Amino acid sequence: KAEDGIRDRDGRLEALKKVPLLRRVDGERRGRLAEALKGKRIEKGMDVVREGEMGDEFFIVERGSLGVFRDDLEGGDGGSTLKPLKVYGCGEYFGELALLGDLDSLLPSSVTSSSPPPSVSSASSSTPPTIPSSLSRRLATVRALTDCDLLSLDRLSFHALLTDLLPQMAQDAKEYLRKGGEEAAARATAAEQKTSR
Repeated sequence: KAEDGIRDRDGRLEALKKVPLLRRVDGERRGRLAEALKGKRIEKGMDVVREGEMGDEFFIVERGSLGVFRDDLEGGDGGSTLKPLKVYGCGEYFGELALLGDLDSLLPSSVTSSSPPPSVSSASSSTPPTIPSSLSRRLATVRALTDCDLLSLDRLSFHALLTDLLPQMAQDAKEYLRKGGEEAAARATAAEQKTSR
């Protein structure tokens, strides 16, 4: 049993090295993250999160692929028959949007899209994490396109261990949402043109 725990922790450490955002995290904190992460096996076709539900977990893809679907963009069927808006694969993460809270409050005025990401060391225990007081709703459904292995981190651990990465995540999230809005507008225009013929 102890050997399985060590092997699981080593596997989680290896998975964390594949996440670009977490490459800057020092070894000690990466170890604490590995300890806090929980493994989840998801079968093809299962929803990991559903649009509109309250979110309290952050996910890292260890193996497999998952699609992002929006009801309002897919005719209300949750994307069961249509192409996903985005596909997540090994080393990518999702679920942070519901945990970040107000994105603008996390972005210092000095952070711009051209700013290089800061170097990350151990999170200071003297700076308490800012945790949004209420859960936020999921903005999309994330469904397994293949059998998947995920690593999940609960809300409190997410904020305690990743506090100094939140501005970078918020910046990435704002860009993701901007692109999603542009794609939604393009799809709506295409659908409108199709129905007007």
